[in-house]
Amino acid sequence: MRLLRSSLSITFLLFLAITISCKKDPEPGINCGCNGAPYKHFENVDASHVGSGNYVIFETADTTSRLFAVACDADTTLAKSPQTTLRDYVLTGDLLTPCREFQTMMYQIERMSITTIRKK
Repeated sequence: MRLLRSSLSITFLLFLAITISCKKDPEPGINCGCNGAPYKHFENVDASHVGSGNYVIFETADTTSRLFAVACDADTTLAKSPQTTLRDYVLTGDLLTPCREFQTMMYQIERMSITTIRKK
């Protein structure tokens, strides 16, 4: 009986020690999106403004490689591009660490910090 109580006490103490030592995940959204660290810098890339701070960024000379991103500080004075394939803006800035809760298997919502933007 004494051995059983001793074993249970040791098991409980081990369980308690493991539980206390485990770190909880930080709150979602704290270190991602507009609060996240930059993971990719882009300089003088062609883009199309879709409106409300949403952009299509063209990564190559053709339209096959493009990225959809939302500016953290959207400039509401910019005119929308007449077509999403029209490259009428030039952007410089950083893509920010994406939040997992906004990802699907098909796409993820990219957030970006724009340093400079100019109309062509």
